[in-house]
Amino acid sequence: FSFDLGSKSFINTSLHYTNGISARHNSGISFEYKTEDYLMNKDVDAMNNVFLNIYSNRFLNKKLLKTNFSFMQDAGIYWGGLTSFSPDSISKYNISNMSFGIKLSPSANTQLIQDVSFNIDYISNNYTRDEFIISSSIALNTEKALKSYSFHTRLDFIGVSVGDLSLYSAFPENAVSVLNYSSEFSDVLLKSDFIISGKNMFNYNLGVNFQYFPSDEIEYGGEPVIFPYMHLIKTFDNNDQIQIEINKELIYHSFKNTLDMCTYVDPYYRNSLSKAFNVNVLYNKRVGHNTSFVSNVYYLRKKGQLLPFLLSDFITNSTFSVSVLGNPLAIYSDTLQRGFGFSSSLSFSAEKIDILLQGDLQSIKSKNHDNKQFVPKVQLNSIITVHLTNNVNLISHWQFTGNRQALRSNNIGSFDYIELPSFINGNLSLNYNLGASIFSVDFKNILGQEIYFFDYYYDNDRFKISFGFSHK
Repeated sequence: FSFDLGSKSFINTSLHYTNGISARHNSGISFEYKTEDYLMNKDVDAMNNVFLNIYSNRFLNKKLLKTNFSFMQDAGIYWGGLTSFSPDSISKYNISNMSFGIKLSPSANTQLIQDVSFNIDYISNNYTRDEFIISSSIALNTEKALKSYSFHTRLDFIGVSVGDLSLYSAFPENAVSVLNYSSEFSDVLLKSDFIISGKNMFNYNLGVNFQYFPSDEIEYGGEPVIFPYMHLIKTFDNNDQIQIEINKELIYHSFKNTLDMCTYVDPYYRNSLSKAFNVNVLYNKRVGHNTSFVSNVYYLRKKGQLLPFLLSDFITNSTFSVSVLGNPLAIYSDTLQRGFGFSSSLSFSAEKIDILLQGDLQSIKSKNHDNKQFVPKVQLNSIITVHLTNNVNLISHWQFTGNRQALRSNNIGSFDYIELPSFINGNLSLNYNLGASIFSVDFKNILGQEIYFFDYYYDNDRFKISFGFSHK
């Protein structure tokens, strides 16, 4: 059980109960409730979130059966660029998500069938949009002559319907992300891979991926994507390790996926596809027993990258009612982004202190937008935990995010470019352990920075304090 109470009418309560300590044979339930008077903007934004999860893990005839049911509800308002309006006149979003999953896998890796799974997701919102996602998969594996042969296939069926498109009148007349294909559509995605694994001078996973989206109604659909897969791992005598991975993937962006990116996405967004080609080279080195270093160099080439944007001028809809006004983030699919990136991390652990330092340097640019970069060029992150006593810990978490470009529609069929500024987000947490209980005080955004997530959507709550309690 945990509870947080903050200086901005912030409440976060969670409860988790399980009937067993075994990770492979137990059942449980978890519940979480969050609410805040304002989340990203002190004048207009508000949020509340409810999450419920019920799970069970049971052995049946030497097989492990996992079942899971979850329910989530998210609510807020589409306030981007509308800070001059009263919060009561801004359109709200209310999103519900129910999911059920079942997975059966053997207790030993020697059986041919490694797992069979089935999942159902149902997402609905207050704009009469309903989305069903039904997924089934099977994984097979066998070993022969010191090699492992594995096959995995997954089939997704997605059905979407919108009961009343007229509710779009709450949004700008010049919005471009409306469901202009049909109020109903269904999609199918098949993904399969065959991999051969073994060990010679290095460990290897070699095979081929097959991905197919039959419909050509949306870009990158209608043609199968067949591409070789390679993952090589070389471990040296001193336990240093180098990995090389090459992969190409067809990615389906459902409404649920876009909500994971941002809850302010246009409720009438039409699901889309993208293609991503990746080359990764990773090096892992240990220095003694307390220090490890990881570095990663990668190349990314992606078609159909999703870019949220808003409009330069909010033109009210002809059927607009003053009681409902909203400005959600429309979605643009970028034709091609490509470039290199470098990331590294350093971790150190000792009796009195734990340190984690991370850094990312990216040069992923858009070919069709004058090499604009829509991801931060530089990101730095540090987490330092100081064990002041056996019961008291001080945790310092600092994050720097560099500037980046964003799109803004200029209402004449093209885009303008704006720059989202860099920011430093510093947080301190002091925890006191008393048996099975933990008391904490958190200082958030110590420097009082204004933090931009998307164009016109930002956090200007500045400095916040919360007090927490948890018990196991």
